[in-house]
Amino acid sequence: MRIKRTFPYLLSAVLIILILLYPVQALQGAKNGLSAFAQSVLPALFPFFVATSLFTKLGAATVLSKRLQPLMRPLFGLPGQSALPVFLSVVSGYPNGARATASLFEAKQLTLLQARRTMAFASTVGPSFVFSIIAASMLGQPRLAWLLFLPHLLAAFLTGQIARLCLPNDKKRMQQPAPLKSIAPVPFNRCFIAAVQESVTALLSVGGFIVFFFTLSNLLLAIGLLPLLAKLLWPFFLLVGYPTQLALPFLRGLFEMTDGCLSLCATGYPALSLLPLLCALISFGGLCIQAQQALFLSPCGVRFSESLFFKTVHGVLAFALCSVCVHAFPAASVTSVAAAPVFSFGQRLLLSTGTLGIAALFLALLCCAMSLYTLAFKKRKKKACG
Repeated sequence: MRIKRTFPYLLSAVLIILILLYPVQALQGAKNGLSAFAQSVLPALFPFFVATSLFTKLGAATVLSKRLQPLMRPLFGLPGQSALPVFLSVVSGYPNGARATASLFEAKQLTLLQARRTMAFASTVGPSFVFSIIAASMLGQPRLAWLLFLPHLLAAFLTGQIARLCLPNDKKRMQQPAPLKSIAPVPFNRCFIAAVQESVTALLSVGGFIVFFFTLSNLLLAIGLLPLLAKLLWPFFLLVGYPTQLALPFLRGLFEMTDGCLSLCATGYPALSLLPLLCALISFGGLCIQAQQALFLSPCGVRFSESLFFKTVHGVLAFALCSVCVHAFPAASVTSVAAAPVFSFGQRLLLSTGTLGIAALFLALLCCAMSLYTLAFKKRKKKACG
C-alpha cells in the first residue's frame, strides 16, 4: 500500500528532474506536440465536437437511437442509444465516442454495464486522419487508405463481440432497455453557444495530453530508455517478419499515435508493408488517446485497465486483419522509397495464416488475463460488501 501511495510522487519528481536535465529535448517535444495539435487535431476535431454537442442537445440522439434499436440489440446486446457513440466515433474519431458515451451515461440513457460495453468498440480513429493525414500526407498513397480503415473498423466491431462475452452480464439491466428520454425544445442559439464553449474546453484538455506525451516520448528517448524498451519488441518483430529497426518508431506510437505514425513513415520502409503496423497503432490509439478517453470516462466509473485491455485487443485484431489484406494485395503495384517485397500466393497464404495464428494465441492469453482479473475484482467486491 505504501508503494502505491508513493509511486505517483516519485514519478512526478523523476519527470521534473528529467525536464530540468534535458530542457532542449523537453522544449522540442512540446513544440512538436503543439504543432501536431494545431495543424492536424484541432482543425479535424473542433467542428465535430461542436456538431456532436448540438446533435445531442437538440434531441437528435433520441431519434437515431429509436431507429437503430433493432440493429444494436441483436448484434451487440446493447440498446439503440449506444449507436450514437459508435456512429460519432466512426465519423469523427477519437475521443468523440468516449465523450458521447459519458454524456449518455450522465443523462441516465445508458447503465454502467452498457457504457462499458459501448466503449469497448466505440473507440475508432476518424476517416479524415486515415485518408488525409496518414495515406495522403505521410505515405503519399491515398488509395491505400481503405486497406487501413476497413480492417480497423472490422476489428472494432469484433472487439465489441469480445466485450459482450468478457464483461459480466447483468440480466435485469439488459432485459430492460434504458429509457429514451425526450429532450425539451431548447433555442438553437443557446445550444450552439453551449456546444462551442464545451468543445473549446474539451479540446484544450486533449491538446494538453498531446503536448505532454510528445514531451514524455522525447525525454525517454534522450535518456536512452525508449531504445532499451524497444529491444523487448524485437522477438515479436522478427516473428512476424519485420526488421527490428521498426521497433523504436512503433514504440513511440504506443505513447503517442501521431508521433509513431510519423516516425514509421519516415523510415523509408515500403508503404504496403507498413500498413499492418500503422493499423495496429491507430487501433490501439496510444497512451495519449487512452488518457483523453479516461478524461471523459472517469466520471462514469469505466476502469482505465479495462479500456486499455479492449484497445489492446482492437490493436491485435487490426494488425492480423490488415496483414491478411496486405498479403492478398498485389505488392508490385505499390510504389515506395524501397522496393516492396514480392511474395508468391503460397507465401502470402502462409504469412497470413501465421499472423492470424499469432494473433489468436495472443488474444487467447489476453482473454484469460481478463477473466482472471474479473474474477479477482468480483472476489474483492464480495469481501468489501461482506
